[in-house]
Amino acid sequence: MKKYFYLFAAVLLSACAAKISAPTDVQLAEASKYYPGITISDLNDSKALYENSCGSCHPLKKPSSRTEEQWRTIMPKMVVKANKKGYGIDKMKEDKLLAYVLSARNTATPQ
Repeated sequence: MKKYFYLFAAVLLSACAAKISAPTDVQLAEASKYYPGITISDLNDSKALYENSCGSCHPLKKPSSRTEEQWRTIMPKMVVKANKKGYGIDKMKEDKLLAYVLSARNTATPQ
């Protein structure tokens, strides 16, 4: 019985997690406002970092679920927590991660 409960909980949590799509050229243009010189490859790396680092501790938040100010406050605190778990997010990765989240936030299509 416990096995089914855990399976149900896992399915339910994965269904509630944010669906994060691949970065687009529109998102790249937006991210360039925050981090000039960022590339689509950087955005893809940041997306993976967001999913793997942030998503390892809690369900992913949709980038549009927070304001820019909230993300700017939350991100440094979360990076400190992630680094305590050994993720090794340096300042450059943090900046690109923030650029990714903000650009995804600003280019999200309303659901």
